[in-house]
Amino acid sequence: MIGIEEKDMIINRIPAKTWNHLHMNQSKVGEVVINRTGELNASVNDVSLIDDGKLNNGELDNIIGGCGQEITEAAKKSQAEPVYYITDKKNAGFVRLDFNYGKSNADINVVGIETKENASIDVYMDFNGDKDGEGFAAVQTRLYAAKDSVIRLIQIQRVGSETTFINDIGGYCEDGARIELVQLYLSGKNRYEGCEIKLAGDGSSMSAEIGYVAAGKERLDMNYCVRHIGKKTECAINAAGALRDTAFKLFRGTIDFIKGSAGSVGNEKEEVLLIDEKCVNQTIPIILCAEEDVVGNHGATIGKPDEELLFYLESRGIPAQECYNMLAAAKLLAVCGKIPDDGIRNEIHDYIKEVY
Repeated sequence: MIGIEEKDMIINRIPAKTWNHLHMNQSKVGEVVINRTGELNASVNDVSLIDDGKLNNGELDNIIGGCGQEITEAAKKSQAEPVYYITDKKNAGFVRLDFNYGKSNADINVVGIETKENASIDVYMDFNGDKDGEGFAAVQTRLYAAKDSVIRLIQIQRVGSETTFINDIGGYCEDGARIELVQLYLSGKNRYEGCEIKLAGDGSSMSAEIGYVAAGKERLDMNYCVRHIGKKTECAINAAGALRDTAFKLFRGTIDFIKGSAGSVGNEKEEVLLIDEKCVNQTIPIILCAEEDVVGNHGATIGKPDEELLFYLESRGIPAQECYNMLAAAKLLAVCGKIPDDGIRNEIHDYIKEVY
């Protein structure tokens, strides 16, 4: 492992720039310090995995995620050792990856997940940190779904209150393949989430169910991009969250219909609850179209808590602060319900109920 320091790293660039004065085209991360591979505990009991050496010079290593090239170059310069999980079995099992962050962090991890033809696997990533942890941490996840295979990736992010965290995902789908994401972003001072999926094969698809909350002076910066390359591809991006205090949130969602992607459908939707007057919300949905025979939809619902609902809850003796917590938790629990594994779903459900 080689220690590196980067100043003003540019990440989360949108594919097509908008007006510069909006300051939404990209984001800048200052003082990136990486000097070790992060602590990772993997549970792969009863999971059918193989190691065929393909990834050392194969497709996964060439995938770029939604955060962009600069974090990829930083990972390469640091010589962080990638960890790969490959399967050729249908219903191969459930891989659990626990990333543990302490009080002072300067960590990076690189993870590769591949499903061979007709295979499927579920992977759960828990980014868990010391409550008051600080510093920098990053995880790059590369996904490769071969023909008619399925990758389901579940992520929960609960890093320290002073931690800057980068979560970078890149994926590639062959014919009939599918990538499913369920993600919950719960804590961290500065959180940067990037995801780019290439639907290269005909009939390939992806879905993302995203839940988030930001409070205090937290910053949550997201960049999702789906490239429709093959014919009759489909994507669905659904994000829902709540902002409190003076928190800042930026969501970029791009559906890119590339020429030749005839018959493809893309949908994205975001629902944002603004609990306090001083929180800042920015949303930029984008549809790029170089193909005529496609359907693309995007929309955003942004609003304050319903006054009649608050009045009803308070008239039942529920304090205002608890009402706000209930509304924020409801957004997260709705996404939590999308988790396919009962044990993980119950674990996260209990955590959300405890915190909110």
